[in-house]
Parts: sequence; structure tokens; C-alpha cells
Amino acid sequence: MRVTTDPNAPAVRLTEEQIRDTYRWDYRTLTEKCRDRYEDFKVDKRYHELRKQIETDLRYVHVRRLDPLNPKSPRKCFYNPDILRIFDAYYTRRNKRG
Repeated sequence: MRVTTDPNAPAVRLTEEQIRDTYRWDYRTLTEKCRDRYEDFKVDKRYHELRKQIETDLRYVHVRRLDPLNPKSPRKCFYNPDILRIFDAYYTRRNKRG
């Protein structure tokens, strides 16, 4: 991976384990975390549209393709838990009483 157009810049290589440490939730886990965190959360058009918008931001989502060389290959998204900060702006957090 290169974050610059400079061909002399050093390449950064991440292992699959390092990627999964950062992006450790799949769709099901993300949805469960949202259900637990927000009182007005529903798996509906609003949620899917918002999630798809966020999927363009590499800070929150890593897309893995079955065949990395084929752009039409089936894909699976993995989410960084920090994605909940984005959802916080759209949903009401539950009151946690201790």
C-alpha cells in the first residue's frame, strides 16, 4: 500500500491478522452492536444507506474480495469499532445505568 504517488516512497505491508485486528466486526456484529447501543435503531433503509456511505471511508471499513484481481468478485466488509462514532450522530444512545 502506498499513500503517496512518489514511487520511491516505502511500501507498507499489513498482514491479514493486522487488518483483522483493526477491522474486527463483520456486518452481523456491527448490526448487533448498533442494536445494543441505540434505542431508536432499526435495520432499515436508513441504516443501510448510512452504512454504505461510510463504507467509502477506509478508516472504518476494509473490503475483502474473494478474488482481489477481479473487481466483480464477491466481497465482504469488515468494520472498525470506531464506526460507532459516526452512527452516534444519527441514532440515540441508550442510557446505561450502573
